[in-house]
Amino acid sequence: MFSSDPTPPIKRFPLSNTYAIYIDSYHASDTIFINDLARSLTTWHSLGRTGIVLQNPDEAIQRFVESKALDYPIRSEAQRSELAEDIERIVVEANKRIVAQLTESGVAAVGISGADRGTIERDGSTGQIGIRSEWLRSVAQPGVIPVLAPLANEAGATRSVSPGEVLNALIRESGWDVIVFPRNGQFSASSEFRLASDSQNGQDYFYDFDEIGRISHGGRLFLTHPKGLKMAEMEGKWMSRANFE
Repeated sequence: MFSSDPTPPIKRFPLSNTYAIYIDSYHASDTIFINDLARSLTTWHSLGRTGIVLQNPDEAIQRFVESKALDYPIRSEAQRSELAEDIERIVVEANKRIVAQLTESGVAAVGISGADRGTIERDGSTGQIGIRSEWLRSVAQPGVIPVLAPLANEAGATRSVSPGEVLNALIRESGWDVIVFPRNGQFSASSEFRLASDSQNGQDYFYDFDEIGRISHGGRLFLTHPKGLKMAEMEGKWMSRANFE
């Protein structure tokens, strides 16, 4: 469950210079949210911070799979292989929409497929994700924001992968901070949240709590909202720190 001190002291949670912003499927369709996010990213870049954006395209994939009268999530490897090209197309289209929205709002966004240049590799036997974090860091120069599509190369084939697993790989390999946005901007200013893996109210707090759980293990997870993101450097009260138990 989520708990916090009802009257927490003002805290400052220092962020690393490289961050990953996770956009769930709900926020990705909110134009006002994306516009606010773009303005905030412009401010962060002026402060010399660099980072990437990763969107969860799961909702679009689910609609497509269910339109084929199939169960979702896909559990059959045969079905997964049969639908692989269609799913790749859906993931790329979702990525392009975010790039276009950020660009229209004044951010120099560039779309990157995780399957290109060996950016994301998935081991088919273990399911382990590997990521070229240093290459991503070199692309994410001040003023440029890569938008990473959660696709991976697996034995020469392109496969969609969990955004949470991708971000967890960034945390594991490079210690990047991950920034997430709860439902309706919910967060208690400057508090630390304890996220239990068996939380019953997790879905009430996040739109895709399962992905948040994947991200959180072993990493630093920060909760905020777009306007709060813009202010995080100046006022610690705009950002909460979450710990996963």
